[in-house]
Amino acid sequence: MTELVERLCVLSVVFGLALSLMPEGGVKKLTSAVAAAALLLCLLDGVNAVDTGDLLMDAARYRELSASLTADADALRSRLDRRVIEQECETYIEDKAAALGARVLSVRVTAVWSAEGCWLPEAVSVSGRWSEAARARLSGLMETELGIPAERQEWAIA
Repeated sequence: MTELVERLCVLSVVFGLALSLMPEGGVKKLTSAVAAAALLLCLLDGVNAVDTGDLLMDAARYRELSASLTADADALRSRLDRRVIEQECETYIEDKAAALGARVLSVRVTAVWSAEGCWLPEAVSVSGRWSEAARARLSGLMETELGIPAERQEWAIA
């Protein structure tokens, strides 16, 4: 392929110089037509020399590579989206706990893929120190705001 490009460049430069040095008239018009025909023949000869078998194999390899990269990117995006949802929920719980006067040491939210086609928080594990009123209020917030029912909330006093 590089040989074809080199030949086309050389022909273009040669005919370009020839045309720039020729005076206006019929000979210049004829040379211009000959140059176009020569470039076209060179291009067709180069295209004819391309091995279509190798070209088809390369195209198949590129399709496989593209499909693999797309699948890998989708899986990575899915994992990242899940972790972002989990982290945002954890931050929300920590902020609400602090506002309620609870001392939360760690929060771990687990998200699952829903039938609606998105990540939703499913369960939470909280450890720290709190009053019973703060715990009840925080549990209610997690249930109403995040959709995590009380039976999927794990509380550990640390």
